[in-house]
Amino acid sequence: MGNQTSRCHLEGPSARFQVLTATQNHARVLAETASEHPDICGDLAHALHTTVMTRERSRQ
Repeated sequence: MGNQTSRCHLEGPSARFQVLTATQNHARVLAETASEHPDICGDLAHALHTTVMTRERSRQ
């Protein structure tokens, strides 16, 4: 897993977005975040994964 960022430009002034992908720190950040919220399961596990990828970028 590398720090791969994809960018896409669609039509319109605010149609830019960035696709989140896991970085090399993903496993460590996931373990830290999961330990903060040990009871998460089901659909919230997907939200946790997105949160982790966001946290990875905020710590770079």
